[in-house]
Amino acid sequence: MSRTINKTADAPNTALSLSSTTLVYFLDDGGNPDNSFTIETENIYRENSAIFIGRYADHKTKLVLNNQFHLRNRESGIYAFKNLDIDMRKGSQAQLFTMTNDTGGAKTLIFEDCDITFGNNKSLFASYSSTKEGSYIENIIFRNCRLRYEAGTEGYYAS
Repeated sequence: MSRTINKTADAPNTALSLSSTTLVYFLDDGGNPDNSFTIETENIYRENSAIFIGRYADHKTKLVLNNQFHLRNRESGIYAFKNLDIDMRKGSQAQLFTMTNDTGGAKTLIFEDCDITFGNNKSLFASYSSTKEGSYIENIIFRNCRLRYEAGTEGYYAS
């Protein structure tokens, strides 16, 4: 099986295609913070580690997640997001990151230099399993990040 170490995706307004063999995604918005990347797939099921990096240090690259990002490697999975403006306001699901089934979760989930915005009646994390104690994230790191909640009537943000 061939393995792609990294992939550079260029904007403007690009639908990002995820591959099970790509480990690192460099997101290049062409220096224009109005450009964005969107992950449109119905749901994202990620067993391999994945790192998403916005290219420019002077502004955050916009990454729009319209559906759940299922973390499925609690033994060794590392999922990292760096220098991104992550937008989850329009997603059809109530949770941004979920841990499903018996392998659900991650060893480490890292957000560095990110702005994360999610909408009313949405939560950042949720575990779904017949035994919830079997789905977990061992380490969650937020470094120099901002979390923003869109105003609304609901009051839960982490399940």
